[in-house]
Amino acid sequence: LVGASGAIFGLFGALLVVQRQRGGQTRQLWVLIVLNGVIGFLVPGIAWQAHLGGLITGAIAAAAITYAPRGKSQALIQAASLVL
Repeated sequence: LVGASGAIFGLFGALLVVQRQRGGQTRQLWVLIVLNGVIGFLVPGIAWQAHLGGLITGAIAAAAITYAPRGKSQALIQAASLVL
């Protein structure tokens, strides 16, 4: 289970990007992220850096997929963005 919470925050970050791109509400997701982030600071032994890193990495990865320009080179741009 080591690192699982960072992965969950990565999913939170990806969901934020996708929801925003589709015009959905993100307020409840932000509340969930903030509450879990605060817990990461208050409970000893939890690496808040992993949470923050997961959130940022998930958001960047989702943005690379979601906002890639459409066209015949879309898959190549998405793959190259994820590799970077």
